[in-house]
Amino acid sequence: MRIQILVILTILYLAGCAVVVPPVGGPKDVAPPRMDTLRSSPNFQVNFKKQPLELLFNEWVVLEDVGKQVVVSPPLRYNTELIKLRGKTVIVSFDPRENLRENVTYTINFGNAVKDLTERNPAKNLRFVFSTGPILDSLSANGKIIDAITGKPSENVVVMFYDNLKDSVVRKERPLYFARTDKEGAFSIRNMREGKYKVFALEDGNLNYLFDGPKEKIGFPDSLVTIAPGKQDTSFTLGIFIETPAMRNGSIIQPYYGIIKLLFSQTPRNYRVKANIPDVDLRTEVDHDTLKVWYNGNVPGTGNWPLAVKIDTLFNDTLKIKGQAKSTYLPKAKLSYQGLGVGKGAIYQNPDRNMKLLFNHPIVSLNANAVLLFEDSTTLVRNTTFSIDTSNARQIELKFPWKEDKKYRLLFLPKAVKDIFGFTLTDSLKINILAQAKKNFGNIEFKLSNLDSLQQYVVELLNSGEQVIYSFLVSGKKSYQYTLKNLETTTFKLRFFEDRNRNGRWDSGVYQIKRQPEPLQLRDLEPIRANWDQEIILEWKGKN
Repeated sequence: MRIQILVILTILYLAGCAVVVPPVGGPKDVAPPRMDTLRSSPNFQVNFKKQPLELLFNEWVVLEDVGKQVVVSPPLRYNTELIKLRGKTVIVSFDPRENLRENVTYTINFGNAVKDLTERNPAKNLRFVFSTGPILDSLSANGKIIDAITGKPSENVVVMFYDNLKDSVVRKERPLYFARTDKEGAFSIRNMREGKYKVFALEDGNLNYLFDGPKEKIGFPDSLVTIAPGKQDTSFTLGIFIETPAMRNGSIIQPYYGIIKLLFSQTPRNYRVKANIPDVDLRTEVDHDTLKVWYNGNVPGTGNWPLAVKIDTLFNDTLKIKGQAKSTYLPKAKLSYQGLGVGKGAIYQNPDRNMKLLFNHPIVSLNANAVLLFEDSTTLVRNTTFSIDTSNARQIELKFPWKEDKKYRLLFLPKAVKDIFGFTLTDSLKINILAQAKKNFGNIEFKLSNLDSLQQYVVELLNSGEQVIYSFLVSGKKSYQYTLKNLETTTFKLRFFEDRNRNGRWDSGVYQIKRQPEPLQLRDLEPIRANWDQEIILEWKGKN
């Protein structure tokens, strides 16, 4: 009898210690958890004093992704372990160091953080509101955030409202109100007080509510936003972008004598370089964000020598270049051709384009009489024009009216070209060329409309590496038609923008000078097909 009693007591004890688990079987739970308003901390309190808040639900709940889902506006300075769970109760505890602002309405949006235990149904529209003053603010603002380049909605962007209207506030202070955008780029802020606000959208990489990262996307309206009783549904759309970085020299790379690679924060344009010592020859080329400076002459083999670099009005400095002995490179160097067409191969030449021939060193002189072009390998042609490419000193450009479906042979005789180091070709260089038929290429006819005749526009075709392959300008027109002929059968992306500063390139925005990015339309094009005309209709949308 004693043994039976002990067994029963043991079973009862173990049952009392059992872990709560979701029930098994029965109909699926589709109802979201509901807050018991009578047994929870009162919502919409005024004259609130800092104290824990308890939200009791009608069923067991769990917390998921609290860090991203729970948003407190205005933001708290100390929010570590702000939300905790005890059975069916969600507890909001304020850090002892936290000082709540005076006469401000706070909103705690829980998003989808609170879910039932069984089916993970999230509590709907769960928000807790309280005021540290005698009044609950009731005004609101909403809107949408899009990417300024693609036009697509931007998720998880912080939209911040400041009552401090100084420009520096976005770098120094947390906002008075804020919200995060959803998958559709939409945001909504409720329980705001009347006033004028500075608005700033931020893709907050380090989650500190401050604009302090060079790669953080930002957006801002051109003027302050007024929240007033007659404008309760204040709504607007902002485009976010990465600022144009200040032109800075990041590093100087010198792999060997004769070349300097200057890495900049953006692509250098309209640049000038000068060696501040006599008898030094310089040649340049640009590769994305790198300015390559080739040099030869009276430079020291040790110590430093000065190189003055000026880029437009953005950069002007004299850089210290480490001296390198000529013996580190020149004894084993030679001039060589870097392209195709040598041996059994051939260059497949677009008949509508000039040919560019790349060498390993900058070319400083060219004897056009020692460069010969033959048609069908035997007939010498005369109407050729050779020149050193102004954008890249390592390239020679050949201009010639190519005949379709014709074979050519280009012959460089010894000493036809000389590079910056004084090297010439030691042997004849033979390059095979096949001028393709125009039927192997496609055309694009552009039809532009709704243009502002006082503005300038740029249409660009970009390759898969985001490099501009073809472009054209339109100015002083309300509509325009243009055809790009003999395009390679590949896929391009189109960039169409309003060139407000008329510099021929797209410029992003800059917060410090309140410059918005130039209005832009981006489009993926259908692949170019051989012997096919593609029509592209571009209607300017008039974006600001």
